[in-house]
Amino acid sequence: MSFLGADAEFERRLHRHILSEAQRLMPIPTAMLGLGTLIVYFWDYLIDPQGAEITLYVRLFSASILAICAFAINQFKSVRELEPLVWFIPLSSAIGTLLTLYLLDDGFQWGAGGYSLSFVLVALFAVRIKPVLIVNLVMLLLTGVVLFYKGVSLLVLENSLFFCVVGVVVSCAVAFQLESIYRRAFRLQERLEMESRTDSLTGILNRRALCEEATRRLEESERLGLPISVLALDLDHFKRINDRYGHPIGDDILKNFVTLVKPALRPYDLLGRMGGEEFMVVLPQTVLEEARGVAERIRQTVEDQLRSSLNSEARCTVSIGVAEHWEAEASVDDLFKAADDALYDAKSGGRNRVSVND
Repeated sequence: MSFLGADAEFERRLHRHILSEAQRLMPIPTAMLGLGTLIVYFWDYLIDPQGAEITLYVRLFSASILAICAFAINQFKSVRELEPLVWFIPLSSAIGTLLTLYLLDDGFQWGAGGYSLSFVLVALFAVRIKPVLIVNLVMLLLTGVVLFYKGVSLLVLENSLFFCVVGVVVSCAVAFQLESIYRRAFRLQERLEMESRTDSLTGILNRRALCEEATRRLEESERLGLPISVLALDLDHFKRINDRYGHPIGDDILKNFVTLVKPALRPYDLLGRMGGEEFMVVLPQTVLEEARGVAERIRQTVEDQLRSSLNSEARCTVSIGVAEHWEAEASVDDLFKAADDALYDAKSGGRNRVSVND
């Protein structure tokens, strides 16, 4: 159950995150739940020694199921496959307890309060309010059926159902609170991760993030046998603009430059700021001549349109170096250096031009 107004893509990421946290955290609590199931057997013996002879097998079976689940949790390669198990663990534990109370004389009379904790356990395992509500309603229905077949007195029936309803309410409240905590923490985590990978001025990838993403694209290109090219871009005489007009004007030009470059790129191309007035563009599935064409379009657009929004006299051009991935052993650093070498040639040749590293 998504919160009102929540972004659908964010909800999917949050759901995967919660399942991944469950996979990391659930094995020990699941094993402890199985151990607790066995320990509570002494309570069975205290209230009904004869019935406890049968409930021992129920407890052993339930604990065995939980032990298997505790082992199986980390065997799932996809967290999506883990979701049914997250539902199954508290449900199986509750069914085992419910069957135990059914088999004991006066089991519901003495054990309804303790059984209501089974509903709360659902919230601790399933976390999100939708699965918690579904599992709790299934448990409540099963409890009603078992109480009917047990033929308990009206007082025990009312008492048992009261405890169960309280358990459902508490469980849903706990689930709502836990989901809220997860949501806030995950949103903060995503924001911090984005800030650590984003250039604060221009909003594009910073140097570290660009190198990481470029490495992945390069490995993918090598694996699939596809070309990949890089553009090294440097704004001409940018220091003069900063010295003459001030840093606010310079910052404005950098932001406007990024705004002009983005439309020339495809959704899967990478644009990052290496530092100062130097930028890099990674063009997957692009041969050298195509990359040269992209570079020339960017250069022309910048020459025609790049100026400060704060001072139209502050204008700038760009020099661009182009390189293509040429050998299997070349790294991202090698590819960036090749583009930088071509950029140096463009600067040496008079600036506001495109140079290609053949």
